[in-house]
Amino acid sequence: MPSITHLNGVALVKKKGNKLYVVSDPEGVADESPIIAEGTTTPRMLTERFADVVNVKDFGAVGDGITDDTAAIQAAVDYASSIKKEIKIPSGIYATSSPIVIRSHTFLNGDSMYSTVFRLLDNSNCNVFETDKFSELNESGGDNVENYPNLPINFSLKNFSIDGNRENNFDGGVSSDAYNGGGILIYGRNYSIDSISIKSCAGTGFHSILRKGEKTSSRTNSTWNRTYINHVYVEQTSYEGFVWEGPADNQIDDVTVGIVGQPNATTMEALGESLLFPGSSIDGVVFVTYDPDDTGPIPKSQGTAEIGFIHSHSCFQGYCVRFSGSTSRLTVENIHAEGGIGNMVIEEGVKGNIDKISTRNNQYGLVSLNRPDVLIQSSSGVTIGRIYVNKSATDVGRTSVRITGRYVLVDSIEILGNGYPGNGLELLSNTHVGNLVCSYLIGENAEGEQSKAVIISNNQSPTIDSIDIFNCDIAIVNASTAGPIVRSGTVQRISESGANQSTDQIVFEEAPWISALQQWGFNVYDKGVWKFPKYTGYVLCPVDGRGTVQQLLLPHRMWRTPNINEIKVTPRTADASMGEISFAVTSVDSENVTLLVKIGSSSSSAYNLDVVI
Repeated sequence: MPSITHLNGVALVKKKGNKLYVVSDPEGVADESPIIAEGTTTPRMLTERFADVVNVKDFGAVGDGITDDTAAIQAAVDYASSIKKEIKIPSGIYATSSPIVIRSHTFLNGDSMYSTVFRLLDNSNCNVFETDKFSELNESGGDNVENYPNLPINFSLKNFSIDGNRENNFDGGVSSDAYNGGGILIYGRNYSIDSISIKSCAGTGFHSILRKGEKTSSRTNSTWNRTYINHVYVEQTSYEGFVWEGPADNQIDDVTVGIVGQPNATTMEALGESLLFPGSSIDGVVFVTYDPDDTGPIPKSQGTAEIGFIHSHSCFQGYCVRFSGSTSRLTVENIHAEGGIGNMVIEEGVKGNIDKISTRNNQYGLVSLNRPDVLIQSSSGVTIGRIYVNKSATDVGRTSVRITGRYVLVDSIEILGNGYPGNGLELLSNTHVGNLVCSYLIGENAEGEQSKAVIISNNQSPTIDSIDIFNCDIAIVNASTAGPIVRSGTVQRISESGANQSTDQIVFEEAPWISALQQWGFNVYDKGVWKFPKYTGYVLCPVDGRGTVQQLLLPHRMWRTPNINEIKVTPRTADASMGEISFAVTSVDSENVTLLVKIGSSSSSAYNLDVVI
């Protein structure tokens, strides 16, 4: 039997067959020591088990918030993506000084967005994360992207937060480059983002792009564009918080963006100008999608999106939410926007369905611009289930909902004025609204006029199926000579409400088509009197005036002055005692219909004339 003549330190002796093996180094111990994990049945070598997940600390990352961990993290990313393994980032603050480059098959997973943090070091002046070849792909517009060998695909980021440290980067925390100073910038497809928090960026918080290669004919497999975004929270960005420019066929849910605008935005008296979209304001959440057949210098992406919940607030230099593009096909469940310079806009070209929009605190901090809470400009086919606006003092008289695009369908609009001024619904197009509820719009609007619940203008013919307007200065102003219709409902103004009592509730600046006006079917209670859209009744011609021409006044109790041609007068069936009768409608005003009536001298009974308006 062999003998050991000399050995220092600690050794492991293991028997294999008839032989003994002496191993003294730690790596050797691991290689020769398979273990069985608790609850399992199959022994594995430690080195094999450690290789299941790549840990950034195995590459030298410290996570103390001081040591520059950029090189260690990038080394872990490069290695793990090459073998398609997940990268574990334990709790800690990982300081970085240059962008962490996300490659295909990069799977970053922190402990949680509350405990795993990537923080940009002072004076680094860069993005925190960006995909491989981002600048090259973005500048070329992704030309031939379906065959592009460098396009990042199949990656995921989850369970960590990003601190862009904008107060100590760039000049005053504001980047001068549209694609620098951001939290996460992506040019790629087929990826997922889950439970990510981004804050304090001198540029854009989150920006995703894919501008070409979206046609079905170019897809090589069924996973071409399975992209998922879930639980993303962005705040304190100098430019846009969340920007989506592709890829198409995505699912986005639970995105919250807030406190968007340059560090001094709350004291500025003008909108900020976007670096990404020159001529546009700095908006909180932006969906911009374009036609892939666009012949412009940069091919544009086809836009489809399935969106769950979006919350955007405190956008000091622009809209909270903006949808833009030429062929956007959207399906959205719920958007809540508050505290923007205009809370939401759907621009020309967008088409799709939105279940619910709710807004409040429009025009926060900037009083020189009259942007409505909700502005719908698209004529490409937009359907909305419900719009809810809750006005506050910050609205400073602004309009709640303005629709300028055609072919817009809205099932329900609810505007709670809370006693503040501003117009409710402005219709400048052929739009269909199912039900409008509007209350307590009181005082001077942004134009210095009385607040109006509904304004119809631009010679259009919108339709509102039902209205319920309560205690507004003016209920409806019609300035259209076309065929608008308000089918049914109620308008009420109570003197104790504080609403201005000096103006009629229904004002016709222009006269619409009579055929349309005859379909206005709502009742009005104003100044203690009920008035109605139609009249059906009769006038009595007394017998003591027989043989002479009598002038009779018939109170019609309508909230509008009817056209004389609308008034139909019919004698009731006469018996022999009534004799002959002749009559004519001579005039009509806001209160009465005037008739001239003559009954025969031989009449022995009073005569009734049925009147229908």
